[in-house]
Formats: sequence, structure tokens, C-alpha cells
Amino acid sequence: MTKAGKVITGSRAESMAIEVGKTDYMVKSGDVIYIRPVGRPPLGIDGTSPQITFRVPTEMRKKAEKLAKSEGVSVSALARQALEEFISRAG
Repeated sequence: MTKAGKVITGSRAESMAIEVGKTDYMVKSGDVIYIRPVGRPPLGIDGTSPQITFRVPTEMRKKAEKLAKSEGVSVSALARQALEEFISRAG
């Protein structure tokens, strides 16, 4: 049964499964069922987000965490911003 008390028949369940397979969410009879996508959303416009990993000294990590917190962003967002600024200056 749905939250609204409607009985979900076998054919209705099959229909719902087909609809869910087509989109990230389904809207039926005023009910909205959101399907949580798997993983993080991509950052690139092409639907990808290649990953860069590097190590830093503990003290640098602590300073980055403090700065990120004061800016209201994650350490990853802070690092992306710093790299983007560095690349744009380098031309």
C-alpha cells in the first residue's frame, strides 16, 4: 500500500518500476517518490569528475580545514578553488 492507503497491484508495481527506470523520480496521483542517485553528482558539464589525490603535511591540512570552515565550504571545494585560481594565473 502507498502512504495514501492505495493498494499497489502487481501490474501497478510493474508500471512503477518501468517509470522509475526512465527517470530519477516519479510523479503519480500527486505523490512524488524521489529516487536517490548513487554516488556524488558530477562536477563537469560532460557528466564526469576526474579525481586528483595528493598528500599534504598535517599542519597544512589543519589550516585548510580551518579556512574551509570559515568560508563555509569543504576542503575539497577549497582545493578546487585554489587550483582553479592557480591555473588561471599561470595562463
